[in-house]
Amino acid sequence: LRYNSNGIEWREDLFDLWKHFRNVMFHFSIDDIEERLEYIRYPSDWNQIEQQIHKLDNYPHGNLSLTTAWTGIALNIYYLPEFLKWKLKSNFKLLNKWPSGAGMFSCHLAYWPPQLNIKVLPQWFKNEVSQKFDEELYPWLKENWKLCTGVQDINYDKWAESEYGLKRIEGLVNFMNAEDWSVRLYETKEWCYKVSKERNIDFNKTFPEMDWLEWYK
Repeated sequence: LRYNSNGIEWREDLFDLWKHFRNVMFHFSIDDIEERLEYIRYPSDWNQIEQQIHKLDNYPHGNLSLTTAWTGIALNIYYLPEFLKWKLKSNFKLLNKWPSGAGMFSCHLAYWPPQLNIKVLPQWFKNEVSQKFDEELYPWLKENWKLCTGVQDINYDKWAESEYGLKRIEGLVNFMNAEDWSVRLYETKEWCYKVSKERNIDFNKTFPEMDWLEWYK
């Protein structure tokens, strides 16, 4: 039995139903944390989403595989370090248990619509993303990799060489830098601020490091 869900809707009898299946896979769609998640996956509520993940993580019957389904887009790639720090500091027992996502996270890329593809970011901002990963994310992960779920019986080298760990994050950066789609940034700006108005959300406050988008011409 396999789910792909953002966790907004929930049936209280799910755990009782799942007991009757040999294996249950739940891919939890979560692209960021706090206000940024509420913007990207409107109308989700961060407190509710976090509670749902912990509820799943404490599933008691032993037949559940639980993963993230983080999708990289132009709005959240810069904030991936914050997302991973939240995940690893939360002391999950089931969520992306090694070797799934190297004990960190499972991720995808949004190829469409083009205005949300990470290739649309201007090169100077891509450079900031890369610099943030190099100077903040990778050193933090090297120091804190044992916070990953289920890695107690492996060493650092095995964790670092995992196909779905650091290599996957490096692949996100390589994909971002592979092409320059910034000619479509005006579409990104139009989409973001139109959505912000419709949802009564302050884009610049929610994504302060991206407030430059408002002045893009």
